[in-house]
Amino acid sequence: MISILVPIYNVDITELVTELSKQAKNLKERFEILCIDDCSTSTSIKATNALLSSLELVNYSELKKNVGRGNIRMLLAKKAKYETLIFLDCDMKIVNPNYLEKFVQHKDKKVVIGGITYSTPPPKNPNFLLRWKYGILREKKSASERNRMRFSHFVASNLLINKEVFLSLPVDNDIVGYGHEDTLLGLKLLKMGTPLSHIDNPLEHLGLDDAETFLEKSKSGTSNLATLFAKGICGSEIRLISVYKSMHALGLSSLAFHIIKPFISPIEKNLKGSNPNIRLFDIWKLFYFMKMYKY
Repeated sequence: MISILVPIYNVDITELVTELSKQAKNLKERFEILCIDDCSTSTSIKATNALLSSLELVNYSELKKNVGRGNIRMLLAKKAKYETLIFLDCDMKIVNPNYLEKFVQHKDKKVVIGGITYSTPPPKNPNFLLRWKYGILREKKSASERNRMRFSHFVASNLLINKEVFLSLPVDNDIVGYGHEDTLLGLKLLKMGTPLSHIDNPLEHLGLDDAETFLEKSKSGTSNLATLFAKGICGSEIRLISVYKSMHALGLSSLAFHIIKPFISPIEKNLKGSNPNIRLFDIWKLFYFMKMYKY
């Protein structure tokens, strides 16, 4: 028995939930599909999504106040009837006709990460190339690759997790705005000693941000990461922090910050252009991490 949980914010989930309902009805396993709209600003999208209530297995509801990603996931988990949960982000697409069946095969495990994929060829609009390229090079990984790196590829956008385990992870206020909610969730599981299993059962990420938006979100995420590091919540298990700590131990972080600073504007020009360099994006994030952490 499995509860499928979909938090929604300003995304039409008709195709996603229709496919989930179709696959669920073809399996012997008992399912429910819970969808909660986190006070979307688009009334037309809410009206479209509300029609999903007519589908078998689907329970749709709306919040009158936005509560954020961590809180709405917890709300969905508390509302779920069954002890095995599958979380999907609303901007995902099912590309495997046996998606649910594959997760059912692993339902007795505590935590299973299905993975993320991206469409090819690249988007025609160059404004979306940075986010697409980052997804292809840094997020699209096979289960064997993710199993070798374990924590570094933990994402909750395509996740099977035991309800009791999830509810034991309280929502806190260390994350403000966008960025690294999944990092914090993964760290808590890691510290609890919860085994993480990676399988090849990816969803396609549809919600590509334009470069300007992605950089702003990345800046917010880097700020959150600096806060988590300052509080001792995370450390070298995160690549960016590992690089920073190595530089700082050698007394090079302040020097690196001042060397990079004059190049931030041309780096951003590259990242917003038609051939964004992901290594330059790494340098950009390191600069803002050092800035927020005061070198």
